[in-house]
Amino acid sequence: ELKGKAFVEYLLYYLESTIDDGHLATAKISGFLHFEGIYKGKRGTFTAIEQGIFDKGNLDSPATIIKATGELESLKGSYNYKFTGQTSKMILDFEF
Repeated sequence: ELKGKAFVEYLLYYLESTIDDGHLATAKISGFLHFEGIYKGKRGTFTAIEQGIFDKGNLDSPATIIKATGELESLKGSYNYKFTGQTSKMILDFEF
């Protein structure tokens, strides 16, 4: 349902610092996602805050929309990620 570009910026705090491969580590994660594009036929942007855990290659980082603009200005809600193998999906819980 989303069509456009998303930019993310994360800060990770590694809980296990002795692991050489960061993809196998455990870390607390905080970040922001900024989306520019179309959702349900409406054009605009939104920014969301993500906070969670990165654990041995799995990300559990629920997010909440904190700002939206344009035709998406009234957009509220949250999302999370679902990973299957090498693919991922955003599970959206949005409303206008």
